[in-house]
Amino acid sequence: MLIDKMMIMSGMDNQFTSESFGAENMKGIVSGNKGGILLVAHLGNWEIAGHFLMGYGDTINILVFDREHEQLKNYLNNVTGGRKFKLIAIKDDLSHIYEIGEALERNEIIATTADRFLHDGKTRSLNFLGEEARFPIGIFQIIKTFRANYSFVYGVKRSAKHYNFYCRPYRTVTKETTLDMIMEDYVRDLEGMVKENPEQWFNYFDFWKKG
Repeated sequence: MLIDKMMIMSGMDNQFTSESFGAENMKGIVSGNKGGILLVAHLGNWEIAGHFLMGYGDTINILVFDREHEQLKNYLNNVTGGRKFKLIAIKDDLSHIYEIGEALERNEIIATTADRFLHDGKTRSLNFLGEEARFPIGIFQIIKTFRANYSFVYGVKRSAKHYNFYCRPYRTVTKETTLDMIMEDYVRDLEGMVKENPEQWFNYFDFWKKG
């Protein structure tokens, strides 16, 4: 998969075939004119998913940790030529909350991973693959606060040169929707994808560490 990433970065993406399952949901998520949030994971190949997102037609905002901001910015410029992707850095002063709100008001999509957290970040434990595992609260709280439509996106390798792109039907958030409901929704979907593709979940820290 690392070789695939290098080939795509080198402009050889035409060497791969792909099939979409739910790409039409990208339009549906912004049908309410209030933007939406895509939750991704460290599963599969982000570059393949990114190519489908580029075909979506509108701006995609990517939420990243502040310390990764410049590195990821340079990386995306190499992969996409800087087109259609904007980065919103998560900062201690919470200024990213305002940027997220403004992007949603412009009816734009925000994408971010939700299966990894910083050591000083707030987390909540949920059952994942048979054990209690911690997931970051932040992005789920943002979805609830803004009542943003949301969905889950994956780019999964199916054969040597073929990938499948998945975008789940979007979910709506009401005043009755709880934080636990949103988190449980994501975790169950991710759990299913990890069970189907255990060797494509690139998670390199002690996910089930206690405390």
